[in-house]
Amino acid sequence: MLLANLDKCRELFRFKLLGYVIMPEHWHILAHFAKGKDCLSIARDYKRFTSMEIIAVLGKMGDIESIQYFKDMADSKAGHSVWKEQARVIAIAKMSNVKAKLDYIHNNPVKRGLANAPADYLYSSVGYYLGNGSGRIGIDGFEGIY
Repeated sequence: MLLANLDKCRELFRFKLLGYVIMPEHWHILAHFAKGKDCLSIARDYKRFTSMEIIAVLGKMGDIESIQYFKDMADSKAGHSVWKEQARVIAIAKMSNVKAKLDYIHNNPVKRGLANAPADYLYSSVGYYLGNGSGRIGIDGFEGIY
């Protein structure tokens, strides 16, 4: 569900997906936007799309306790808060910095104890960069960007 929504956002906002890691309570996306595009819209809409689906699935499962938890975490504007509120956008101008960010996000599950090695974590783009295929959703790569 989370990866399908990331793919949906990629189509909607027409950005190049360079890398990703989906963690239990947060996510990292490395993307390239055309000049003038609002990259914060991705964070907003991705959180909105996935939150609505997660709440719907929990409702179908009858998991009232989890739904109540997400209600309790929400501010006065939102009915539920599934994801952390903050979104950080970091502009990257050099290819060496892109590679460093990819290493950072791909190692995130290892640091958290969710995998022994980056390649062991299923919800990541690391397979694309190791030559094992594109993973669960496609990666656009760097051609024509840097």
